[in-house]
Order: sequence, then structure tokens, then C-alpha cells
Amino acid sequence: MRPALTLALSLSLLAPFTACTPARVTYDYDVRADFSRYHTFAWATPSDGSFTDHRVRAAIEKGLAAKGIVLAKENPPELLVTVTTGLQGQRVQSTGVGVGIGLRILPGVSVGLGTGTGRSRVQGVGSIQLELRDSRNSQLVWKAQAEDAFESGSSPEDSEADISDAVSRMLERFPPKAEAR
Repeated sequence: MRPALTLALSLSLLAPFTACTPARVTYDYDVRADFSRYHTFAWATPSDGSFTDHRVRAAIEKGLAAKGIVLAKENPPELLVTVTTGLQGQRVQSTGVGVGIGLRILPGVSVGLGTGTGRSRVQGVGSIQLELRDSRNSQLVWKAQAEDAFESGSSPEDSEADISDAVSRMLERFPPKAEAR
């Protein structure tokens, strides 16, 4: 009886942490592109003026600057950056916890009692799509997308942290490592 109770309690304590998964990130790039020649960028599309767009653009500027690619001030940029954010739908996330206990009364006779509770919540699924194009020929050289569930009504600080984390994960593998040919 003790191992089963210990396992049930351990699982119930871990349940809140299993819901905190990072954004799902995918990326792709042109294997023929010479990423070492890119040092500046410009936004290919104007901002929509939303808080989300502002947060995403700030995170991208910071992430690219850390990679040595800065916003072009005077000279023409080498990269054109397009960012798209959106709501992709909703999903229901359910969590549940159950505990049971059994007691042997007589040989061959047992009594058990179990209880459980569940909780469901609807979450939006948001996405950020980032495309980098060579400004000379408008060819797509690198792109990434992050998707994550979010709860409406989160604080601006939480939203900024989530966006920063997603953009950071998107740019982890940028620029791609040069392969020996």
C-alpha cells in the first residue's frame, strides 16, 4: 500500500509542472546562403502598433544584435525581416489528480476508496513567424516559427517574458553553422 500511495502523491505534486512546456519551434534555411555576409537588417513590413508586435520586434532586435546583426540606420540593409504573429485557434488543457487507498479486511476480502478531481481550461494557441530575406534578391534565406499555448489575461510582464523566451528559442540555431564542403 505504501508504494502506491507514495507514487500517487508524487505524481500529484508534479502535475502543475508538466503543463509548463516551452514553445514548439521549427526552423528552416537555405543551405546555399552565406550567412557570414549579413550584418544589418530592416523591417520589411510596418508594425501594426500592438503591444504584442512591439514586444516581438524588440525581442527580435535584441536577439539579432546578440548575433552581430543590427538594425540598419543609414546604409541599405543586407536582410529584410518579416514577422507575423497570430492566434491559431484554441485547445483544451486538462489536468487531473486521483488518489486511492485500499484496505484488506479478511483474507481475500478488500475494500477500496478512490477520489479524483479534474480541471480543464481553454487556452489560445499563438504563433510567431519570422522570415529573413536577402535584400539583394528578396530570396528567403532563413525562417522560424514558434507556437505556444497561452492564457488570456496574463500580465504584460508574463507576456513579455514568454515572447522573449520564444524568440530566443527561435534564434538559437541562427545563423546555421557553416558546413565543410
